[in-house]
Amino acid sequence: MKYSQKNHHIFIHLLIAMISSLCTIISSGIIDYFHYIYFDVPDMMNPIKTFTESFVHLRFNLLSSCILAQIPISFADRLIATFAGFGIYRLCDRFIERR
Repeated sequence: MKYSQKNHHIFIHLLIAMISSLCTIISSGIIDYFHYIYFDVPDMMNPIKTFTESFVHLRFNLLSSCILAQIPISFADRLIATFAGFGIYRLCDRFIERR
């Protein structure tokens, strides 16, 4: 595989990770918004709730706070999952080529 093709594959995987993460952030932020409005149950182990409350204290409205709170956790989770899957694919590809 050429070096430019390798960079192209990494760029495509990174782009897929970012777009899918953006969709997840928006949809889960909206779901979390309705969760806060109708079911305000205290959850001390939820890191997203901690981020949401910090944005509310900074005078963001609740909907934008719920969406913004999803960003750090969702991006980290999506990037780890995408590159772990790509690494497993590369290992399997090398193993199959050796046979």
